[in-house]
Amino acid sequence: MQKNKEQSALIFLILGLFIWEIYAIINIMPVMSNYYLKNGLRVLGLIIIVFSRIINLNISMNKSRFFIFIIIVSFLGINNILIAKDSTFLDIIIIVICTIGYNYTDIINKYFYFRFISLATVVILSLVGVLSNQTTTRFDNTFRVRHSLGFYWPSFAPFGFLFLVLYYIWSHHKKFDIKWAIFFLICNQLLYKVTDTKMAYFLVLFSIFMWFVLVKSNFNINNVIIIVMLLIPILLLILSVYLSMHYAEYDNLNSFFSGRLGLGFEGIQRFGLKWLGQPYEDSTQLNIIGIEYFTVDSGLLRYLLHFGTISTILMLLCFEYLLFYLLTREKNIIQAVIILIVFLSAFSDPWFLNISFNIFWIVLGKLVVNREE
Repeated sequence: MQKNKEQSALIFLILGLFIWEIYAIINIMPVMSNYYLKNGLRVLGLIIIVFSRIINLNISMNKSRFFIFIIIVSFLGINNILIAKDSTFLDIIIIVICTIGYNYTDIINKYFYFRFISLATVVILSLVGVLSNQTTTRFDNTFRVRHSLGFYWPSFAPFGFLFLVLYYIWSHHKKFDIKWAIFFLICNQLLYKVTDTKMAYFLVLFSIFMWFVLVKSNFNINNVIIIVMLLIPILLLILSVYLSMHYAEYDNLNSFFSGRLGLGFEGIQRFGLKWLGQPYEDSTQLNIIGIEYFTVDSGLLRYLLHFGTISTILMLLCFEYLLFYLLTREKNIIQAVIILIVFLSAFSDPWFLNISFNIFWIVLGKLVVNREE
């Protein structure tokens, strides 16, 4: 009886995620301007996801860790959603809670196919002219034309692809699949050619390289490796703040990151570093008279400015604990490296905060259950 309940709950969970994914992909495209219709998909998906949790409440949890989890979630709910006025963080909380107790690798593997189909559909339809394929120009040392491939901005498709690669590696960390690796490399090269998005391009190459090296080698996880890997997310956050504060001294680096350090400095000047959250607004519309382009691209810096220091410390502690768990309990260095690559992407780009890209938020639920995945 209980097994049937769990299977039914999983079906509803996957259905809810599928509907919510449709909303998530539409939300980053210049289509469907009807707010109520678009967000209706979001609400419907979340309701089905919550329903899947209601019909399956039989979860074996560590009581002390679950108590800490409730305190952290309560604070993040009050601070990030109510004080900082960011309703999208509600999606993160709901999806994390409702996936607790499931096989995360299985869910991420299914989500890989959802995102693969949605991303491929948008790109193909934009290439054949069904969807808009807007272009922007970049003047660096050379003149480059960047294609949006059906999305609001040229970088959206490459970063969607980066996370797609990470989903696949996470789900197939025990074996290096040469066919998929070649397919990913070809797609990565083509995306770079038409979008000129450097960070996503290099991170895909790095991800596939690490996948190959770590699968093919008998890599021993020692205390030095653990300490270094645990320090990386903290150092990346400190570095994003420091370089933004001193961007004028690092002109070449600022140029490499397409002015992101300078925008980070402006963000710090506008919002300041506060203990609690605050509303965050940017203006990313180009060529509109009277509106100055502004955004904080760094996901780590944006989290700090938007949600405050306390929330940032809690977020880091959660992911640090996850890294420690993966390295010491599960001895899974590949999945730990994937989490670090997510943080590397968050150094320069904002997708860390978007659970439709960074589905790895759900793996935090691993820390409150008793049974192993």
